[in-house]
This record gives sequence, C-alpha cells and structure tokens, in this order.
Amino acid sequence: MFRVPTAAVDVNYKSYSIRVLSCTVDEHGHPAIVEEAFDEVILIAKGWQKFKDRKVPTDPWVGRGGSKVVCQGMFKHKEYAICQVGPLGAFNLNTEPANKKDLLDELKTTAIGQFFIKDFMNRADAEGYADLPEMRFNFDGAFVGEVTSHDFVGGPYEYNDDNDDPLLLHSFLATPLISLTDGYKEIKFSGSLSVGHNPETFLGNVVNTFAHHVYDVSDKTCILVDLQELGFVSNDEKTIVLFDPQAHTNNWASGKTGYWDLGEKQIAVFAKEHTCKNICHALKLPKLLRGSGSQVPAGRAANAVRRKQKAPFRIQDFDSDCEIEELSGNCSPRIKISDLCD
Repeated sequence: MFRVPTAAVDVNYKSYSIRVLSCTVDEHGHPAIVEEAFDEVILIAKGWQKFKDRKVPTDPWVGRGGSKVVCQGMFKHKEYAICQVGPLGAFNLNTEPANKKDLLDELKTTAIGQFFIKDFMNRADAEGYADLPEMRFNFDGAFVGEVTSHDFVGGPYEYNDDNDDPLLLHSFLATPLISLTDGYKEIKFSGSLSVGHNPETFLGNVVNTFAHHVYDVSDKTCILVDLQELGFVSNDEKTIVLFDPQAHTNNWASGKTGYWDLGEKQIAVFAKEHTCKNICHALKLPKLLRGSGSQVPAGRAANAVRRKQKAPFRIQDFDSDCEIEELSGNCSPRIKISDLCD
C-alpha cells in the first residue's frame, strides 16, 4: 500500500502483542504459511475511523479498496500499511474465521505473484531481452498479524471517542508502506474483471506481457489480475511495484485461491481479448488463437530454450487451507521469496 504526502500530523498508536504469519515459496512455486516461534509487538494508529470517508489519505488514514480499510502502523521501526476487512455487504468476510482466511489467501497469492515475476524476469534473460524494468510485488516484509491477547474485543468501524481500539478483528494484513515522497508515482493497471486491458504505454505493455507469461507458464490454468487497480512506478520508470493481486484459476487441486476467483470463465476472457505486442514477441510467448484460448506453438528452437530455462512447477496443489509450520531451531531453512529474487 501507499501513502500520499500529507502535512505533519501527530499520530497516536496502540501497541499489540501479535503472532506473525509469513509466507514462503519453494523452488516449485508452492506457498506455505509459516508461524514465527515468538510473539512480536506492533504499533497501530488510533483514530483512523474519523477519516475513513475521506478520498484523500490523511494521517493516520491511508485509504480503502473494494474490501479493505487501511491505516498506518509501525513494525520494527518501519512504516507499515495495516489492512483490515471492512463491512462488505454481500461479501460477509467480517467474521474472525472468514477474515483470517481472506487475508492469508491474499498473502499467498502475492507470494505466488512474486514467484511468477521471478520466472518472468528469467524468461526475459533467456531470450536476451534487457529492456524490462525491475518488477516486484510489495511482498518482502509482508505478513498476517494475529493478536494474541485473550481479552481482545476489537474496535468499532465507526468513530467513537470512548473506544480508541484501531483493530476491528484479531487478524490483519501488514505490508510495507510505499510513499510517493520516495520517488514513486501512481499508475493504473488491470482490474479483476478487465484483464489484459492496461494502458497503451511501455509499462502497460510490460504488465500485459507479464499476464501472458503467467497464462503460459501455468499451462493456461491461471491469470493474475486486479493489483488493486494500481501500481507504483519509480519516477525514472525503471521499477514497477505491484500489490494486492487476485487470481482466476482453473483445475487447481485445492480449489479457488480466494473469494475473488472466478475460474475458467475469466481465464477465457483473457485468452480471447489479449493482444500480443512487441514484448510478447521478443519473449517468444506463444501467440493466442483469439476466441479459443489455445496457443500457436513458438518456434522449435525457442521452445527448446524455454524448456531448459522454465521453472519446473505446476501450481495445481495450491493449498488454500493453510499449512502452518513453526520456525524453530529444529526446522530446516525455508526458501524465502526475497531469496528467490536475489
């Protein structure tokens, strides 16, 4: 998440003891939720409810999306965006179990997105294409926090002077806060129901090509979409930071990746409407047969290169019911996304 520059405001915080749930991904692209062995302390800004109807972020209020409200936090001396599920009407996620599942699904989908970006960059290297900007999801340092206090009740969604609790439910998603003062600008990319329709610019072309790559490397079983309809680009346009992805999947053994997953129908829409541009051609992505979802095979030599370079994974056993692994001295090290991206 991001923050637009605002005038200096005194922000008051409330501290919580939390259990940290992070996500790892192995070399085959399989995510797993890891529970840290020791509790941590996080500071979460109070009083955001007072500003929640404002369209412009105002400390301590960061903003809202289609399903979440976001306020400021501090974790290990770094600024964080604290994302909580707000009242959603038809989407009844504002119960403890549904809220936690949604947040963990989001964290794992972001980890999968980062894994796909790593493979996308490898593909560009294999094909000798050196013009891609640096790309990443806002994943490094992200986690789901769960309050461990037994007497936690939760604050109100509406502002109440008599209740200064900034957390609505036990669980929340925490991501590093991106500030436009750090040299980033805002740009819109595709929404969850408008896959492949990105701006007719170089950066839009890059994201469209990335979407095609995900479709190809997942054997036409996945497309990544939404990205909160926003990305952040460095002012020199050499870095793209994406966040809050959603996925449409088909034939994954564990079922849907989240409540947003509309499956084969939306994958077919992408296959029908995506138009390959110069970067797709440079990366030798198979041309889509429009309207069929099939792909025209790339040249024999190109296929041989991809078979050699392509990550050996199929993500059909994506586990939406989280496996919890405790980090302790007896556990073998897990591969972190940050390690995969070095």
